[in-house]
Amino acid sequence: MNLYLCSTIRHFMLAVLKSLNEPDTQSTILLIVDQQKLQETDFDSSSLPSHIKIRFIHRKKTLASIYSGGTGNILKLAAVVGVRPTAGLQAYTRKKILPQLLGENHTPDFRLYLFNDRNRLARLLKLAVAQYSVIEDGLSNYYGVPLSILDQVKKLFSGSKRSLRYIGDSNRCQEILLLNQDKAPQEIAIKVKGIDFIKPKNVTKYCYPLFKVSECLGQKVETIIATQPISVGNLTETGFDLEIYRNLIQRLNSQHNNFVCKLHPRESIERYQSAFPEVHFIQGKIPLELMIFGSEKKLDILSIYSSAGMGFEKYCTRKTLIHEGEAERMAEVFESWRREHSKLDKRLSSIL
Repeated sequence: MNLYLCSTIRHFMLAVLKSLNEPDTQSTILLIVDQQKLQETDFDSSSLPSHIKIRFIHRKKTLASIYSGGTGNILKLAAVVGVRPTAGLQAYTRKKILPQLLGENHTPDFRLYLFNDRNRLARLLKLAVAQYSVIEDGLSNYYGVPLSILDQVKKLFSGSKRSLRYIGDSNRCQEILLLNQDKAPQEIAIKVKGIDFIKPKNVTKYCYPLFKVSECLGQKVETIIATQPISVGNLTETGFDLEIYRNLIQRLNSQHNNFVCKLHPRESIERYQSAFPEVHFIQGKIPLELMIFGSEKKLDILSIYSSAGMGFEKYCTRKTLIHEGEAERMAEVFESWRREHSKLDKRLSSIL
């Protein structure tokens, strides 16, 4: 059996597409619902073939239950530290967690597929296996993120010279499946494989009903603005992201560009509607990629720094305000835009 752990609707879409491409293999997809405020009613899994099972789980509730008691605290410590599990620890972890995650009809044998292999539930599941695989999470697969404090401490003792960490860079990760294999960083390139399981027939036959895709883009739509919550540089917390979107919207209007805004699943539409009452916003728990799939013309996907549309460049042109190589100093870039509005104008002009 293949076991997938998904924390976003994009993860969910990719896990379903991979499972559809392997009809002879049983697949169980765990979808975390409390990270993007998902509800089981957001989806219609009745459209999926019988070899694919979906289980909706609450991360906080699940972790609290598993980590309770003395043995639970030991598991928590092992997960946080990221120990290499012995055969005994793997067996114990499976006995402890599988009934809660998979129900009574669980199997001790599975191949684990993760998207972000460092989130809390992923760290726990890794204790149940010797090796695992990774499927694309987003931009962090290609540009990396700064080392955590724990990783910095490990770096001091190991003599490692790396300054960034990448999803799947653990030697326990067997393979990394990416949409853009040729853009993989050198640090992980040796185990990267291209994603080849996105089949148009499966998208339209199974994913459209699953995600209840009912709102199609009109033929006049030229551009989609993909919003997102950004904590770096307190961008969203201070409301400066709205200032960026305001300037972006003004430019599109001056160009008579027909556009819509697709909200990130974690965001509230009220925040944007109060700021931009004249703009059409598309909400709902639908991956943007499903909305553009099969479009008769290529659409522009505009964002501050989002992976929206990545891997679907046949149907869209991705344009981000944060350029390649700027991920590590995003906060500095945002602060420069705050100080000098002309720099934000120049960046907007460069993509429009």
